[in-house]
Amino acid sequence: KKIKKIFSNAYEIRSFVDLLREKLPIMLFVMIPVLSFLFYIFFYGKNHLYIDHLVHVLHFQSFMFLLLTVDLLLDWVFNIKLLLLIIPVILGYGYLTSKRFYEKKNWGTLWRLGGIGFFYLVISGFSFLGYMLLLVKLY
Repeated sequence: KKIKKIFSNAYEIRSFVDLLREKLPIMLFVMIPVLSFLFYIFFYGKNHLYIDHLVHVLHFQSFMFLLLTVDLLLDWVFNIKLLLLIIPVILGYGYLTSKRFYEKKNWGTLWRLGGIGFFYLVISGFSFLGYMLLLVKLY
């Protein structure tokens, strides 16, 4: 019934999408420990504790959100869209910080980040689906 209500007209669809956007930062915040755990698994060893991985992930996500905020501001004020340029910068920065922090070789860092990215995408997908179902129930 609630799904039919959400998709009943354009206003309801827009309201639900706005609700998703409003609550998305909460989901991203909740996923930080999951991403940290993936880093803990893939970069195991070298005397790094889980908290070290958590700090590394917080540092990286702060940089990512800073760049995305700059992109939103530039788009809003000057109508300049830089997202296609920002994504490679974010990925490159993630690679460089991980390589430097974990002191791994180029390919060792790349395959680990690829594995982390894959598993994070799968876990995030299921989490987002659960998040959407919860919002449908609460809508």
